[in-house]
Amino acid sequence: MQVIADFIFKYLNSDQLGVLSNRHLACCATHSPNHEYSLKLAEIISEAVDFPKTGKLPMIPKNIKITKYPDYMENKTKESFVSKSSIGEMYRQIKEVWTIHTSWQESLEDEQVTIDPTFLVNGYERYINEAKQEYEYYSSKVNLLVSIYNLQNEYELITGCHSGPEEEKKNNDSVETASLEFHNLNTEMRDRFNAQFLR
Repeated sequence: MQVIADFIFKYLNSDQLGVLSNRHLACCATHSPNHEYSLKLAEIISEAVDFPKTGKLPMIPKNIKITKYPDYMENKTKESFVSKSSIGEMYRQIKEVWTIHTSWQESLEDEQVTIDPTFLVNGYERYINEAKQEYEYYSSKVNLLVSIYNLQNEYELITGCHSGPEEEKKNNDSVETASLEFHNLNTEMRDRFNAQFLR
């Protein structure tokens, strides 16, 4: 048991897969995927993945130093550069759309919503109070999820594009958990709707 405990401790204490992956991505963006540094890092990543089976702890060469990271990685501790790759182009376009959409959203917060009467069903007045209650319930659940996972708004919860702390970006656990809870909330709201209304 002591041998197993020591191995697990060594594995958890030496897990650098996320760091290596980020460094490899930055290396490919700085040099190229076929550069000797990129190929070496890919080899080390493979060894890191196999570490639980082989027990061989990969060593990171000290001569491979990445001082600049591409802008799409949003690394706040390293100097960044504008990546000309397709990922970089898509990143900047999406960021521009996000900025425009967020600005548009904020401008509409105080505006009155206009309802198209063609979508109204006869007798809808009976459901207004219940609809308000269900909306308040849904909003409170969404606000709770946004608060728990350090999100800025509901859009980040829906899309999975989180702007949380750096330590949360090292893995996808919080992204997957938030997405799962939001999916469960949608299922719950459908069940509540089917159980109470339109009968």
